[in-house]
Amino acid sequence: MAVKRSSEFAQVWLLERAGDTANPSIYDKQRAAKTFDQADEAAVVNELANWILLSHNNVLPLIKIARLNFRIAALMELCKGSLQDILDQRRLTWHETRTVLLQVCAALQYAFMNHNLVHLDIKPGNILVKNFPDQVQVSDWGISQLVEQGRIAGGGFTYGYLAPERLSGKPVSGPSSDIFALGMVAVYALTGTLPYAYLSDEKQFGSRAEQLFLQLHSSMYYKRAGELLKFFPASVQKLVLSCIHPDPATRQSDYEGLLQAITGAPG
Repeated sequence: MAVKRSSEFAQVWLLERAGDTANPSIYDKQRAAKTFDQADEAAVVNELANWILLSHNNVLPLIKIARLNFRIAALMELCKGSLQDILDQRRLTWHETRTVLLQVCAALQYAFMNHNLVHLDIKPGNILVKNFPDQVQVSDWGISQLVEQGRIAGGGFTYGYLAPERLSGKPVSGPSSDIFALGMVAVYALTGTLPYAYLSDEKQFGSRAEQLFLQLHSSMYYKRAGELLKFFPASVQKLVLSCIHPDPATRQSDYEGLLQAITGAPG
């Protein structure tokens, strides 16, 4: 086995055929295993319990829960990489971005409409690629939550994709946070950067996290996103900005409407 991807709490292993084994079907060249290191047991249970609910073409399937090297392991299909790997090399065209957005939006709509589930950590690294751009799948449901009475608790997040209203730590509406993150993915994919500006003098201006929080609170990011997108067609600008509006009441919050808007944007 070889480590394919790792994080603070988990590792993804490439499973290769290992000669004579009691479980030869597990050691498939097209399979990988995610093991959890020093992770909170409740967080592991949360991810697996939510993930196993999902069956959709654009959600990375959980094939089996097993044990690997005495750790809980999630067996899954092997993907070529993530959207982040591609964005590390180049920007996307609007056609490519639209193709990806439609698939991720469909996955999120399915999870929310069928299982009352929100992802809460949409970012390029959690959008895996099987055949770019025509087949991508959403992965890593580690901080996903079931919506209760239309609201979710604060939960975790990734810097840069966090909706402003989640900074308060108070319960927020379900789909709005994921749609904000999806809009930020679009900004990054199209322009090669997120709409935040950082000053290097952290003693004077605060840490990167503090500067980001300030820009979210003040809506500075929204103005900068408009500047970054100004060379794209007006319909594309309107679509992306509607996803990342500072006010969740004004932000695009309906998956069906968002899918129609993405489909209708020329490109």
